[in-house]
Amino acid sequence: ADGARAEATTLRLVHVCDCPSEYAGDERNNLLQAFGKRGFEQGRNLDLVTYDANVLGREPKGGPLSLLGKGAAGKPYADFLSRQLTFKPTQLVLASGVRAALGAREASRGTPVVFWRLTDPVGFDLIQT
Repeated sequence: ADGARAEATTLRLVHVCDCPSEYAGDERNNLLQAFGKRGFEQGRNLDLVTYDANVLGREPKGGPLSLLGKGAAGKPYADFLSRQLTFKPTQLVLASGVRAALGAREASRGTPVVFWRLTDPVGFDLIQT
């Protein structure tokens, strides 16, 4: 059943990482492997787009997250993600790190968000309990 569903639908996922390119690349490879185990393959039925803190966005109207500044809170990430989510419909935002998760929370507007690489999601008001 999972394979048939994977064939019928192309998932667009935005992975945003508030870390350097090398770490974002490792995360991306791990994500592609995990989705591959569920029948999703990049370019066939999966469109996983990754942005990190050091490189230019990989889509039109993208921009370097490094310009947001190391001390930036969620707002610059939210602005960036709002542009990306408006550009093309997205089924899921994958947010790695505090700034990315805060930005995703503000920008997602109904798009589900999965976040990791933060220590206190309650303290950052990402979840209630």
